[in-house]
Amino acid sequence: MTPAAGNNDGEAFQTTVFIATSLDTRLVTMVSGSDTVSDFKSTIISPPVICLLPH
Repeated sequence: MTPAAGNNDGEAFQTTVFIATSLDTRLVTMVSGSDTVSDFKSTIISPPVICLLPH
């Protein structure tokens, strides 16, 4: 069953993606219906942002 592209209230369609990595790590994330596979892969592969401020 293919989900609809939108829900008629102006919101973009989103779906949940489950990822199992080769390091035996499992991730769950939401993906917008407008994202391409390339967009998604670059988001997953990019290094994490460190949110710690220097003292």
